[in-house]
Amino acid sequence: MRAAIFAEHGGPEVLRVEETPVPVLKPGEALIKVEAGALNRLDLAARIGRPEVEPMPHIGGLDVVGTVAETGADVQNVSPGDRVAIYPILSCRNCSLCAAGDSALCRRQRVYGFQTQGGFAEYCAAPAVNLERVSPLADAAETSALSTAYLTAWRMLVRNARLKRGEWVLIHSIGGGVGMAALDIARYLGARVVGTASADAKLETALNAGAEAVVNYRKENAAERVMQITNGAGADAVVDVIGEATWEISLQCAAVNGRIVTAGVTSGPVAPTNIRHFYQRQLTAMGSVVGGQAEFRTLLALASCGFLRPVVARRFALDEIRAAHEALESRACAGKVVIEP
Repeated sequence: MRAAIFAEHGGPEVLRVEETPVPVLKPGEALIKVEAGALNRLDLAARIGRPEVEPMPHIGGLDVVGTVAETGADVQNVSPGDRVAIYPILSCRNCSLCAAGDSALCRRQRVYGFQTQGGFAEYCAAPAVNLERVSPLADAAETSALSTAYLTAWRMLVRNARLKRGEWVLIHSIGGGVGMAALDIARYLGARVVGTASADAKLETALNAGAEAVVNYRKENAAERVMQITNGAGADAVVDVIGEATWEISLQCAAVNGRIVTAGVTSGPVAPTNIRHFYQRQLTAMGSVVGGQAEFRTLLALASCGFLRPVVARRFALDEIRAAHEALESRACAGKVVIEP
């Protein structure tokens, strides 16, 4: 089979497409003929130099949709011919955290396609217990986009921020994968969305996707504009995956009893905090991880009914893996970048 591989860390030039053996199944695994795999920033980090990446040479790809081609011993939940999506967190499934749906916090958790071989190939192997059935009518690229980004945004908004109908939510980096997922989920919940980004094209995409207002933080004072947009009340919930560069804006824009949820630090992990913001407006700040497999099933069901519709910015063939990495790295795409082997 053909697969996108890197044998050393570096820029997009280390990626190459090669003929490799089809994975040999272990008990409990299924072989999947890949239809689509969404690219994540973790794929970029893996290629650039994250030390946790294994094995090497490495095949990336966390978010995979395809058809079961073969099953190994002891597999009962899927059969050849089933169309499936991979839940990307591999955990012990026995501890109290796993039982509570917090598999991403399991001490033994690993990330599929990051600490295992992944799905940027014609075929991939995955634990059958991590597979969820997908409608035969679903668009593979859009469905692959429902994995990591939507799982992150759903956990942030639904479980942690407890976003309600009619509330304002501020979404930083609204043109990114998590940002567009958060916009889609917030609209489903009936919330009002204001988003920030640095590119007008991304802001236009967000408006077309249902944001009520947008702010280009390079051209405007983001905190002042968000307060104006919300008539001085501020945002009831804030989605922040940027960290250092947006933390003060998040604090300034949060409403009384506001909830700030963070799940990333792409601009840096350390930011000063004015504690007065917290007690004067009784704010809550919380970290958030990827949602559990039950949440993944919910997302797939909502998408199959048309309530959620991921935005796929660009689709690339497997031979275009370098261009796909470059497109995501450039931050020019509003929505997800997807590989279609």
